[in-house]
Amino acid sequence: MRSEQRFYTSAYTLLRMWRRRPRPYGRTMQHGSHRKTTSPQAPVPIPAAPAAGAPTVTAAVLGAVAEHAAGGPGNADRPALIDTADGRVLTYAEFAAVVPTAAAGLSRRGVLTGDVAAVYVTCVRHLALAMHTFTAAGAVPALIPCAGITSPDELAELLTSYEARMLITAPPLGGLAIDAADRSYVRQVFAFGELPGTTPFGELLRGGGPLPRIDPLRDHALIQPRPRSGGPWEHGGVGGVPDDRRERLTHADRLADLDR
Repeated sequence: MRSEQRFYTSAYTLLRMWRRRPRPYGRTMQHGSHRKTTSPQAPVPIPAAPAAGAPTVTAAVLGAVAEHAAGGPGNADRPALIDTADGRVLTYAEFAAVVPTAAAGLSRRGVLTGDVAAVYVTCVRHLALAMHTFTAAGAVPALIPCAGITSPDELAELLTSYEARMLITAPPLGGLAIDAADRSYVRQVFAFGELPGTTPFGELLRGGGPLPRIDPLRDHALIQPRPRSGGPWEHGGVGGVPDDRRERLTHADRLADLDR
């Protein structure tokens, strides 16, 4: 498996906690045993209101986080994700607090349902936060694999092909990302850490606007490049690459994939 595929899969560890099948009478622990539980779910906010009762990616993930947090004392402070690059931990409580708050911050900045947001980072912890924050805000995250991008012009062409209006990045990719944004349709650049000319991700945590109503069957939750067997990732859109080489997945598509 190529490194880009491992990178993408690792970022969706939190999604894999969700399952459609209810377990009303108990909880299966990691080692396979079963125990009863009557603990109520922790009060984790569910920001993206689903249409017609169907779950969104955000509602499903935060629901799984709440279920885990209610499973026992200290569960909320346990690692939800450990970044193998630097060993830093993202806990369930941090994830549940940051994602809806940052999504509201995006709403305050005018982000609308369906806006495309490019995600160009190297850190799995940053990737998980960025992907889920944009999804919760109604935007459509577009994964940009780090390998194979060698110049601002190449990245700008890719951003243009996605019709991305936002970009989130982090060192050491910041310089290339900012140069590429200036040559594309991108109008807002966010960054984990301090990068001149960008809005720090932390600014999104300072209050926000109302979160969107999302139709899980219609609204997209992810744009991803389609891997070509024996070759590099293929992107879609402008630049001579047809749209059918990229995948646009709705919220329902993402959850169906994970429940198979």
